[in-house]
Amino acid sequence: MTDRQIKIINELGFSECYPLAPSPIPNWDPGAAKGATGLFGDPREAYPRAKSILLLVYPYRTFAPEEPIPAYYPASNAAYFAAKELIGRITEEGFYAERANIPLRAFALANNIGDMGKNGLLRIPPYGSCFILDAVATDWAEPEQPEMEHMPCPEGCAACAAACPAGAISHSRDIRRCMRLRMDNPLHPEDIRPLQRHYIGCEECMRACPYNIRNGYAEPTDALREAFDTLSLIQGKTAAARKIVGKNMTGGGKLTAEAIAMAARDGKHRAEIEKAQDSPFEGVKTAAEWALNKYFSKT
Repeated sequence: MTDRQIKIINELGFSECYPLAPSPIPNWDPGAAKGATGLFGDPREAYPRAKSILLLVYPYRTFAPEEPIPAYYPASNAAYFAAKELIGRITEEGFYAERANIPLRAFALANNIGDMGKNGLLRIPPYGSCFILDAVATDWAEPEQPEMEHMPCPEGCAACAAACPAGAISHSRDIRRCMRLRMDNPLHPEDIRPLQRHYIGCEECMRACPYNIRNGYAEPTDALREAFDTLSLIQGKTAAARKIVGKNMTGGGKLTAEAIAMAARDGKHRAEIEKAQDSPFEGVKTAAEWALNKYFSKT
């Protein structure tokens, strides 16, 4: 890539860009992927105009373990809009560009980029697993073969497994127990609510990983803290938080239901939780009823 192209990419917040050949991903079933997830395992077939797939790395730092505010989701939302702006800039120059809807981790590993940790997350030096991947199919750049350092798990390290509140990480991961996946729906399972420590999805394994810790913890901004004020979220004031982290991850009263669970465990905001029983969202009503029965029924 040219220095000018790299500068444009860096200005948008991406620290790395790997222009890769749009080759099929080995052992990926494109037919099954299209039907199940909408992902394409053969970029060459899905994006015939593309000379390369730009694999973009948007880094961030995680927050401290005791911090309930998520670091991943604000970064993910920011990376999404940065990729859209990059596509706009490329097309303004007269080139073809569109988002490549491909399995990003599998595509990275197939191109010898990064290592998969015991928690199933991709790691890329020097960011650990604290980054967002995005991909753009384009004829703006020719494919290159990157030279990569690697970041395998240190021998004997089990920090992520020890930190996982649901016990989903071991020698063989049990994806069915992963809290991040089980928190996708506003109607969280009852066994998840007492374990929940972060909004939207669990980040315990990321915050415990030595490769992430060595980069230091970030501090949430004042705007982020205000947006994720627990009492405000219980009251249904979620617009600011949803704008920061993306509306697609927070529909159906999800943030309010999660705020209720965390406040109830601390014995706080009973009156507001009682009012939440009148919410139009089933997930909020269910969370409020659960909280009142489990934590406030004897008070």
